[in-house]
Amino acid sequence: RSSDLIQFKRNHLAGYWGLPGGKFDDTEFLPQAATREMAEEIEHPVSFDGFYGLVDEIVDRDDGLLRVMLSVCKVSVDGDVSLSVIDKDEGRIEWFTRAEVEAHAAEFVPSDLEMYRSIQNGTLQGYIESYLTVREGQLPILERFEPATLL
Repeated sequence: RSSDLIQFKRNHLAGYWGLPGGKFDDTEFLPQAATREMAEEIEHPVSFDGFYGLVDEIVDRDDGLLRVMLSVCKVSVDGDVSLSVIDKDEGRIEWFTRAEVEAHAAEFVPSDLEMYRSIQNGTLQGYIESYLTVREGQLPILERFEPATLL
């Protein structure tokens, strides 16, 4: 089974591979946003298959803290899709097998790699707290990635 991943071209993630995603439009709910964003990334229609969980991530960067709320969803490709490389402004989309991801683990955003592994292992669910440290000229460090209890 293959998964599509993106090699980011911008910001603190530039050069690293990760899970594709995007932002909500003002009038969208989660299923619409997830399917629209993924269809735009791979240039092919997809269907919403479910919600894995919410990753609440704090990114500690040289220029300050960045807060990101990641709604991790499952989508499936409608029909056959070409597994070709797609080059976009925000990054390069390629398809990877699980073995290829593991062979190139050092090239991935650490929290995205952890999300990918958790999805593959069936353990990503609920609310996850993530803390990622990114310093210029150094490899990103995943300080924390763990389920948290909501009060």
